[in-house]
Amino acid sequence: MKVNIIILNYNGRDLLKKYLPSVIDAAKKSKHNCIVTVLDNKSTDDSVQLLKNEFPEINIYIAKENKVYCSFNKIAETINDDIIVLLNNDIKTEQDFIDPLIGHFLDNPDVFFVATHGDRAIAKTRWG
Repeated sequence: MKVNIIILNYNGRDLLKKYLPSVIDAAKKSKHNCIVTVLDNKSTDDSVQLLKNEFPEINIYIAKENKVYCSFNKIAETINDDIIVLLNNDIKTEQDFIDPLIGHFLDNPDVFFVATHGDRAIAKTRWG
């Protein structure tokens, strides 16, 4: 299973420096083939330069224009990964967060979307 973890960024240099390592570590610890991509929304700070200098193992996708969350749509059109995980740049992840999410897709081929909200909420949707 190929998983692309896409992190939305806009002028988040300090957030990336603080939180991106946790996502990279989680991707390495997953049993799935995970890559990390930062989707930069036309930042005017040095976010992209920081990524190139300090995180060469990740992919960088620079949006043609800042469409806020809708920028995810453009990158989603360009990739062929089995699963996309969408994150903001201010998310610190646990090292084991990926595999439980992916498990839902493996257990049920009709699953389209999985979200987590800790242990406080469980939602199921059935179509048809």
